[in-house]
Amino acid sequence: MWQYRGELRRNDGIYLPAAIIGVAAGIALLAAIVLEVTGRMVLLIPKAWNRAKREGRAEQRKLEDEAYKRFGIEVDGVLVLPRTPEVERFLAGDPDERS
Repeated sequence: MWQYRGELRRNDGIYLPAAIIGVAAGIALLAAIVLEVTGRMVLLIPKAWNRAKREGRAEQRKLEDEAYKRFGIEVDGVLVLPRTPEVERFLAGDPDERS
C-alpha cells in the first residue's frame, strides 16, 4: 500500500477522507473506552463495595446478637460469649448450629 500512496492521493479523492474518518473513529473509540472504564471505577464500584460492606456488617451484627441470646453468659454484670467450639461454629456460619 505504501508504494501506491502517492497515486492513491492523486487519483482517488476518497483516500484522505477515509483516513481521517478512520483516525477519528479510533480516537472516539479509545476515548469512549477510557471514559467508560474510569466512570465505572470512580463512580460505580465504590458505591457497590460500600453497599456490600454495609449488608455484610448488618448480617454479622444480626448473627452476633443471636449468638449472645443463645450462648451469652453474664460475668460481673457484662454479657460475654464463651470461646467454645460450639460458639465458634455458630459464628462461622455452620448451618447445623443455627437450627
